[in-house]
Amino acid sequence: MASPPGPSAWETSVHRLELSADTSGGRQDQSEPQEASRKRNAQAKPTAEKKRKTTYDIRREQKVELKTQVERLQKQLDGLKYQVLVEKGEAAKSNERAAAGNSVLQEFIQEQHVEFAKMQAMLATHL
Repeated sequence: MASPPGPSAWETSVHRLELSADTSGGRQDQSEPQEASRKRNAQAKPTAEKKRKTTYDIRREQKVELKTQVERLQKQLDGLKYQVLVEKGEAAKSNERAAAGNSVLQEFIQEQHVEFAKMQAMLATHL
């Protein structure tokens, strides 16, 4: 069986690590403690910079947001109630107008019936 034409990826990475270890020499021993302390410092910073909110603070913020939302919805409801009252008032006015118009027409029709009855009575007396 023939061997692969070039080095495998694993062999290449091992070779690179060996070269980097040879070029750094004695520096590798000195840099390891510094890198370890850098890692610890990097891990410690995010917890020191950002403090976790307490449940009390979260609930208090939610309470404020909900109160503002309730106020906004209450104003919207008041506006809608006013609009309905205005529409009902206009409807009531239009109903009153229609009722007044109906009563005028009814009186006019009654007068016509009375006049028609008088005419019939006159004709009946002459015949």
